[in-house]
Amino acid sequence: MYKTSPITILLTVMALSAAGCAATTGSSATAGSTTLASTSEPSTSSSEATPRLMQRLQQARTFDRSQSTAFTRSAPTLDHFYSRKADELTDVMRRLRAGQEVPQDDIDHALDNSLASTYGVPVQ
Repeated sequence: MYKTSPITILLTVMALSAAGCAATTGSSATAGSTTLASTSEPSTSSSEATPRLMQRLQQARTFDRSQSTAFTRSAPTLDHFYSRKADELTDVMRRLRAGQEVPQDDIDHALDNSLASTYGVPVQ
């Protein structure tokens, strides 16, 4: 029997959480990512940004901020990764609120945390 690393557990929880959101919001989820499914529209503006999308962006930002705080000492690179992802989500939300066109790729990229697994396992 092998020991499961904390990052594996974290990624599993993230995938299950995203899968739960996918069932209710129509988004797709893969292990370790919270990627919103692409639509046929190439971009979204403030008038098209649904309250559900803004809520999803806010939830993802809150999650990323909490993850950043959780890994401050044990895995500084994960701390930095999640902090940058939260900043990216903040930027997308700001642009949507300002009425700017936001490409769907920018929204998808801001919601995608799949690269977190490349930053190693937190130190115990």
